[in-house]
Amino acid sequence: MIVTKWNDYSLIRHICKDIVPPAVACSYRTYELDTGKPVSCLIILGPLVWDDPRTLRHEIAHCNGWGADHKGARK
Repeated sequence: MIVTKWNDYSLIRHICKDIVPPAVACSYRTYELDTGKPVSCLIILGPLVWDDPRTLRHEIAHCNGWGADHKGARK
């Protein structure tokens, strides 16, 4: 897993496909072509959430397989 801080939101919103509301962080998993097994996960944190442990926990959950639909999320 790689965690990086990004100074603007252009890359985050590109990877997250400009979701609504606009994303302040994003995760991107890569997979082995032949097996489909996850290889790595990139977490990109924007400046508003660099130091927010809740955001990091949220993105780690996506790296671990939690879906983009956020099923079971706390309200």
